[in-house]
Amino acid sequence: MMNKERMSRWLSGVTFSMACLPLSAATLTVDSDGGTYTTIQSAVDAAVAGDIIRIKPHHDSRGYRENVVIDTPDLTLRGSGSASASTYGQRCPKVVLDGCETPAASTECNDTVIQINVPDVRIQSLTIRHGRLDLDTAHRTLIEKICVIDPINSNTVRTEIDTDTDIDIDSHDVIVRKSVFQGGSSDSIDLAGDNIQVLNNRLLVVDDGIEISGDNFLVKGNRMVACNDACIEVDGNNGRVERNILDGGDDGIEYDGDQPTIILNRIDNMSDDAIRVDCEGGCTGGTIARNRITGSVDEEDGIRVTSENNTVVNFLIERNVIYNSAGSAIDFFGNDSTIQNNRISRAGTESGNVDSCLRIEGDGNTVQNNRLNFCSFQGIRHFDGSTNQFLKNRIIGSGRAGIQVQGGSDNLVAGNIIVRSHGEGIANTGGTDTDIENNLIVKSRTDICNDASVDVFDGNIFATGGDAEPCVVDE
Repeated sequence: MMNKERMSRWLSGVTFSMACLPLSAATLTVDSDGGTYTTIQSAVDAAVAGDIIRIKPHHDSRGYRENVVIDTPDLTLRGSGSASASTYGQRCPKVVLDGCETPAASTECNDTVIQINVPDVRIQSLTIRHGRLDLDTAHRTLIEKICVIDPINSNTVRTEIDTDTDIDIDSHDVIVRKSVFQGGSSDSIDLAGDNIQVLNNRLLVVDDGIEISGDNFLVKGNRMVACNDACIEVDGNNGRVERNILDGGDDGIEYDGDQPTIILNRIDNMSDDAIRVDCEGGCTGGTIARNRITGSVDEEDGIRVTSENNTVVNFLIERNVIYNSAGSAIDFFGNDSTIQNNRISRAGTESGNVDSCLRIEGDGNTVQNNRLNFCSFQGIRHFDGSTNQFLKNRIIGSGRAGIQVQGGSDNLVAGNIIVRSHGEGIANTGGTDTDIENNLIVKSRTDICNDASVDVFDGNIFATGGDAEPCVVDE
C-alpha cells in the first residue's frame, strides 16, 4: 500500500498535471452555410491553445477565399479526407482554400493562404490552390494530407518562399507528410530549421521539389515526377535521404554537408547528376548505399562526391546499381574511403579522359568487389593519389582499359578479373611503384601495359603485354 507521504506526492503530481491541461479546449466548427463560424479566420480568432477547428466544405465552388493568420499556438485546422496522386489519378480533400480574390488580393490570385507565426500548429486534410502556406518560427508544425495545386508567387519579398507549402526560416521540428504538390514555379517544399521530416509526399510536374536547410533532417518515401530543377536539395549535416522515387528532372539528390546517409533511393532519367554530395567544409564520413540509378544524361554522373582539397574521408559507397550513366557512374574525390559491391553497366559518352564507370582521386581508398560491364571508356580510372587498393573487381568489355592507374604512387592492383577490354586490361600510365599482383586478364587488346614504374609484378595470368609493354590506347 502507498504510505501517506507517497500518496500526498502522487496527488500533488496529478493536480499539477491537470492544472497544465488547457481548461477550455474545444472543437470549433466552420460552416459557410451559417454556422457559428462562417470563416476560418473567425474561428481561429476565437480559439485558444489546444482547440480543434473543423472545417466543412464551402458551399461556393471557389472555396474559402481568405488570408488566414494563426497567432495562437497549439491549434489544429482540419478538413476531411486524404491526399494521394499518381500519373493517372488524384484525390484531394474537399475543403478548399483559394488564394484568388482574397481580402489581401481582391482582384488577383497572388497571396499567402495560411500564415503560421506560432509553434505546435497542425494543418490537416485541406486543399490549397492558387496560394501557399508560410511558416515563421513555427516550430513543431505538422502539415499532412493536404493538396497544393498551382501555387502562385507572392509579390512580397521573402527568404525565398515561392510556392506550395513553402516554409519560412527557422521553423524546427516541422513535419510535412502524406501530401500532394502539383505545379508551381519554385520550391514545392522549402524548409529551414533542424530536425525536419518530409515523408511520403507526392510531387508531380513541379519546378523544384524539396529544399531543406538545417541539420538532422529526414527525407523519406517521397515520389517525384518531372522536377524542372532539383528534386531534392539539402544543406546541412547528419541528414538522411531514404527510399525516395525520383523520375525525371535536372538534379536528383543534391546534398551539401557532412555525414550524409543516402540509401535505397530510385532515381531515373536525370539530366544532371543523380546523386551529388558537395563537402565544401569537409566530410568526416557518409554513406551512399543500395540506390538504383538509371539514365543520367549530358555527361553527368550517377554518383558524385567531391570537395575542395579532397577533404572527404571515411566515406562508404556500396551496393548501388547504376545503368546508362552519360558521365561516370561513380566519381569520387576523397581519402580513406571504401567503394565496394556496386553494380555498374554502361557509363561514359564523350570524354575518354574523364568519363569512366568508376573514377577516383585521393589517397588510402579501397575499391573492391565491384562489377563493371561495358564501360564506354575505362572501367576504373584512378586519376591521382597514393596507397589506394583496387581489389577483386570484375570488369567486362570496357572500351579502353579495365583499370587505369594514371598517377600517384604505391597503389595496389590485385585479384581483379578483367575480360575483353578493347584497350588495355590494366594500364599503369603514370603511377609510380605500382603493385600489380594476382590479376586475371584475358582477351583484351593488350592485357597489361606500363608507361611508368611497377614495384611488384607477380602472380598475374595474362596472354599479351606485361610490365615492360608500353601503353597504346590508354597512353
